[in-house]
Amino acid sequence: MTVAAADPGAQALRPPAARLLDEGDSAPFVHAHDHGGTLTGSNSDALAGKPILLLFCPSVQDESLAAGLRAFGAAAGKLSALHATLLVICRSPAEANAKARAGLALPFALLADPNAAIFKGYGVDPHPAVPALTLFILDAGHRVARVLDRGEPKALVEETIATIERLATARPATRLLQSHPPVLVLPRMLRAEDCAFLAQVWSRKVPEHATDGFTNAGNASERGDFKVVHDGAYGKAVEYIVQDPALQGFIDARFRRRLLPEINRAFQAKGLKREGYRIAGYEARQGSFLNPHRDNSTPANAHRRFTMTVNLNAGEYEGGELRFREYGEQLYAVERGTAIIWSASLLHEVLPVTKGRRLVLGVHMFGT
Repeated sequence: MTVAAADPGAQALRPPAARLLDEGDSAPFVHAHDHGGTLTGSNSDALAGKPILLLFCPSVQDESLAAGLRAFGAAAGKLSALHATLLVICRSPAEANAKARAGLALPFALLADPNAAIFKGYGVDPHPAVPALTLFILDAGHRVARVLDRGEPKALVEETIATIERLATARPATRLLQSHPPVLVLPRMLRAEDCAFLAQVWSRKVPEHATDGFTNAGNASERGDFKVVHDGAYGKAVEYIVQDPALQGFIDARFRRRLLPEINRAFQAKGLKREGYRIAGYEARQGSFLNPHRDNSTPANAHRRFTMTVNLNAGEYEGGELRFREYGEQLYAVERGTAIIWSASLLHEVLPVTKGRRLVLGVHMFGT
């Protein structure tokens, strides 16, 4: 075992703050009556699978907010061409919303939220000191892609359209899909700030222990965070083992809102528990890689059901793609903050990193 000197900068690291509902979170479904009294749901089949814009408007009588509504009304054609649906959440009742909609000649629905339940569920102040519009852009999976607020109407609309166009670019249409692995790819599992913070955590100086890929002395001897060094048949990598309760809580808070609902939706798996978090580093100068393996192939890990990794620093290295060769030759190289989830029984490998250092956050999950 190698014991490193204390890291004087470790205490300076602080997890970045987050909104009540932030980018990457699964957004609560919205159910409310529109200006005509019809119950509208953001999870309806007619809206699902396409971008949804939730524009929170504290007062339809406020002229500054009305200017913002008009700006979005003028962009209705562009939004429709991008297959995006705009829903305005108002604190006023349906009758007042109908009058405001007609007076402003708005082409989209105004939903009544007189008790501010939707406002509060999205963490939006229903009684702001300075009235302002707040916009939540939801992606095709009903996850928060962007939060925009307190912008000038024209700039707000322009940034909205630019964001939806970026979302469309990230989901190119495929005419013919051949054999592919049964994996789940989720963008924005972690924000850029979260990824940068966890990348710094990996660089902390902590005790290191050698491992054969399955066991290491650190699990029994270390109460705090430590690293395990892989250099054998399993592959080459250095994993930072997260045992600090505060750091675990920070990661748990993100995944509780973003990961578990998606696994339940995709695989109908509830009540999952997790093993410890690991931040894995793959160095090009060491030729780091992981050989083909399964994550539940031994009696000690046969209980595992799912594995997840989140890319922390895409663009800072080359190589290191993930491959599931039993299902095809596709190479997974996702954007920073994107998660890949797969069954622990799938054969997978990490190809050699050829330049720089690849960092990913990983965890194994188990349960019924």
